[in-house]
Amino acid sequence: MAQLSNLKLLPPEMTMKKKVSRVPNPPVNKTAKPNFLYKILPKTGPFCVFIKKVVNPKKTTIHHYWFKTRKETIRFIKSRKSKKEQVYVAQASFKEEGDEFSGRTQENAAFLRNMFADIDCGKDKPYATQVEGKKALLSFCMKTGLPIPAIVN
Repeated sequence: MAQLSNLKLLPPEMTMKKKVSRVPNPPVNKTAKPNFLYKILPKTGPFCVFIKKVVNPKKTTIHHYWFKTRKETIRFIKSRKSKKEQVYVAQASFKEEGDEFSGRTQENAAFLRNMFADIDCGKDKPYATQVEGKKALLSFCMKTGLPIPAIVN
């Protein structure tokens, strides 16, 4: 079993390289019940939804859409259900709204309701396999009393 000492919790400012300034975001399940989105989004906005569109095989665009409330954000996500596009929601709220192409940055993030961890697995990584990484994560949760998290692979 992998050593627990390899798994460390770092403050958000230390988890990303300086060059990367975007807040990490999982894709949105457009059929998810609003309850889920109310649970992950902070209580106050502004909020950002971004849509990734494949223009052609060599070009992809990302457009940001900004909302003042969770209700407006969720309504917009639901309105995109029938469209063939990738919809993402920033799990942070922000200090101020950005524009169509920017604003979703660490520096502009205001509030989060979740914690993120990146567990590196593979050759020349702290854990040789994803199974080892998952075992270490579960062991860490058991020893610290933290709840078992959702795992995004």
